[in-house]
Amino acid sequence: MKFFVTVPVGLEFVAVQEIKDILSDSTIQYEDQVNISWPSNWFVTKSEKKCAKRAVRGLESEDLVKVKPIDEISEANKLKPDVMPGLIAFETDQPQSLKCELKSVKVLFAEILEAQLPDCREDVEIFLKQGMNLREDSGWISALDFWHRWKESHTREGSATDSLSFRVTFQKLRSYSSSGRPNFSFSSVEGSDWLGYGIGAAMPHWRVNLKHVHIVCMAYKSSIKLGIALTNLDGTNIRNREAFGATSLQVQEAFCLTKLSSPPPGSVLLDPFCGTGIIPIEAVQHLVGDRAVYGIAGDVLSEETERAERNSIHSGSKNLIEVLSADATRLPFRDKSVSRIVSDMPWGRRCGGFSRNVSLYPKFLDEAQRVLEADGEAFLLTLEKGLMR
Repeated sequence: MKFFVTVPVGLEFVAVQEIKDILSDSTIQYEDQVNISWPSNWFVTKSEKKCAKRAVRGLESEDLVKVKPIDEISEANKLKPDVMPGLIAFETDQPQSLKCELKSVKVLFAEILEAQLPDCREDVEIFLKQGMNLREDSGWISALDFWHRWKESHTREGSATDSLSFRVTFQKLRSYSSSGRPNFSFSSVEGSDWLGYGIGAAMPHWRVNLKHVHIVCMAYKSSIKLGIALTNLDGTNIRNREAFGATSLQVQEAFCLTKLSSPPPGSVLLDPFCGTGIIPIEAVQHLVGDRAVYGIAGDVLSEETERAERNSIHSGSKNLIEVLSADATRLPFRDKSVSRIVSDMPWGRRCGGFSRNVSLYPKFLDEAQRVLEADGEAFLLTLEKGLMR
């Protein structure tokens, strides 16, 4: 059975490992090409010079105040041009194991078919309006059958094949670099309209209904994948969270980042720009037992710490997380007392601004260097790449 999932762009290799841990028999498509695929706004820093960990091989470690962007890795380790960013395709004989939640995954799809787009706009329109030759491909039969069984086991609501209702979304995926961006000759709306018409013509008993089965077409350059969504596309960001802020980090990114940081058992993981607190919450949720850590969520804004407090209670993590009001430039911790700093830093877009970050970033990095242990690490997310150099 074939599936594909959408995951945080640049952290595909973390999701690959999670899939392999759950599905021991899985065959990952392009596995050798998704080991390292970092976008340019992820940074790893270290408090002392030493060899970088295996997860970021090819990246030379730097002092904390000399941060190096992770995308400066040898070209051999980057994604090849034909691989869809933020998407992992795999095949397994144990689809029942997918009933457990994949924490790095945004949406899980049963794959219907994979095809190549024609070169010109007119041919693309004809191809999609013909339903991508859906009737001639057997993939939709197994995908639809699995969707029925999935829904029966999850919602106890099944529907007959001939009365299936659907909606179509056409997504054009982007590559990491501007030079690699595809130049589609049509819009996503046009792609959805053409493909919706084609599926309706190929499957005349199916009815359009925007609230029901979501059929998604992922397009990247000349490659496209068609799949049926098994998980809710509208509920992918609510895990462990009931309070949201203006700049809430996606839970899948928070999970991947904390998993990547790999804090030592019994250590302290700090997020000094915690916002809704989702990073330390995800850390204490998946690092349990002998791998358990203690999370600290700090923020200078009282409304953010209130949200983090609510979410720690909502997620059942209250006893494993301390939420406190703290200025990231004057952290209330002893020297070398924190093992990991993992944070989504202020970008200066929706709140704050560049001028504020010019002052904030150097002060925070100096303070982070002070509180990190000798072999501590900071994993930071920001768009202010110029300020991190």
